[in-house]
Amino acid sequence: MSNYIQDFWNNTFPHCFSINQDTIDIVNTINEQEIVLHIYTELFN
Repeated sequence: MSNYIQDFWNNTFPHCFSINQDTIDIVNTINEQEIVLHIYTELFN
């Protein structure tokens, strides 16, 4: 039964919990830019 549910989930929602390295890299880059922007804002305002 659990295999059926897992197969159904994977077929129906293939991207819900799967994430690839490119996405992780993009999110990390955005986070780093946000931190730099925040520091810059704190220093110069």
